[in-house]
Amino acid sequence: MMKTTIMILTILPLVCLMISVILYIKNRSRYQNIICDFQKEYTFTNPYLLYSTMGFLGAPLIVYFFVNLLGNRKIFFLDRGDKAYNFPHRDGSLQLITAIKPILSVFLMGFLFCLLLGFLAIGIMLRVI
Repeated sequence: MMKTTIMILTILPLVCLMISVILYIKNRSRYQNIICDFQKEYTFTNPYLLYSTMGFLGAPLIVYFFVNLLGNRKIFFLDRGDKAYNFPHRDGSLQLITAIKPILSVFLMGFLFCLLLGFLAIGIMLRVI
């Protein structure tokens, strides 16, 4: 039973990675459009400027940025009064953000599976499990 559980927990992050690559490829034009639209009027803060140039590797962090903008939540290095918080409420921006949200969701699921696998490994090493 334990071997089967470990095998499934080992495969699930890989499945999430493959799904997130497929989602990124499928939504690449939307992803690029939202970055271009944002940069026409606003400027990314330094970390997010780096993430926006990283392609697939930076995609979850950029999607996180736009989801936080949409939810009007605090973003690192961006003042609460910044005009960038108005971006999601413009024409078409909401649809683009909604279309790329699954990239972040699948990435977070894969991360949680990896974290769970790590805790399971620590439990086995300490002979708790």
